Amino acid sequence: ETPLADLVPPQLADLRSRHLMDLFIEVAKPIVVGKTPGADRRIGEIKGGRFAGERLAGKVLSSGSDWQTVRDD
Repeated sequence: ETPLADLVPPQLADLRSRHLMDLFIEVAKPIVVGKTPGADRRIGEIKGGRFAGERLAGKVLSSGSDWQTVRDD
C-alpha cells in the first residue's frame, strides 16, 4: 500500500496558510422545526454580521440561514 504522502503532488506537500479574517455573525433565536426519526431539526436565521482581517473585510447581509440536525446519539 502506497503511503498517502507519496500520492500528494509536490506543490501540496508543504501546505502553508495564514489568517484571512475573523467572522462575527448575529443569529436569531432558533426556529424549532421539530422531531424527526433520530434527530431534531431547527433553523438558525442569520440576522447579519461582519468580517475583518488584514486582507479582507466586509459586511454579512441578513436573509441567510443554517439548517441544523441535532441527532439523538
